[in-house]
Amino acid sequence: MTSRKKTTLAILRSILGPAWGSETHFPFLVRLSPSWVKKASSGAVPMTLKAATEILRATGISHQWLMDGDVTAMPVERDGSTPYTINSFERWRENLSGMQQKVKLIQDDPNADAIATILRVLHSAKKAGKATTASYQLWQFSEALKQRFGWSGVEESVPFILETVGELVTEINGVRPVFQTRAKPQNKVPLKNQKTATSTTRKK
Repeated sequence: MTSRKKTTLAILRSILGPAWGSETHFPFLVRLSPSWVKKASSGAVPMTLKAATEILRATGISHQWLMDGDVTAMPVERDGSTPYTINSFERWRENLSGMQQKVKLIQDDPNADAIATILRVLHSAKKAGKATTASYQLWQFSEALKQRFGWSGVEESVPFILETVGELVTEINGVRPVFQTRAKPQNKVPLKNQKTATSTTRKK
C-alpha cells in the first residue's frame, strides 16, 4: 500500500473521513488536544504510546501500527492482522456503545461505587506488581460475604452485573480472582497411619 500521507495518524484520519477524522471531531473522539493531533498528523511531533493507546480505545486501530509509523504498511485492526476500514471503526464504536450501556446499568445499581472501587484497586495493584495478593484478598472477602449472606439466586437475579464486571476485569488486562477455580487439597493419610497400613499389609 502506497500513501501520500506523511504519518499513520493522517492515514487513519483519512479512513475515518470528515465525519470523524476532521480536525474538529477527531481530537474530541480520541480525547487528545487539537494542537497535538495537528502536529502528530503532519509528523511535527512523534506518536507516543499513551496517545496510540487512547486512539486504539476510541477507534479500534492497532496501536502498534500507529507506533511503527510505516505509511506503506496496511492499516490493521487491534488484532494486528485484519485490514482496518471505516466498517472496522463502525463495528468498534457499536461494541463500545453496547459496553457503555452495560456500564450504565451498573451505575444505576446501589452497589456501583463499591464495584468501581474494587476494580480501581485491582488495577492499581496490578500496576504495583501486587495483583496476585490483591486478587487473593478479594477472593477471601467474597468468601466471607457468601458465608454471611448466602449466594443462591445471584446469577438469576442480576446477570448483567456478573457479565459487565467480567468484561471490565478483562478490559484492565486480566486481574481476576483465580483462586475460586483451584482444586481443593485432597485429604492425605497421616504419615503415622500410612506406616500402620504398610505394616498390616506385610503381616498378611
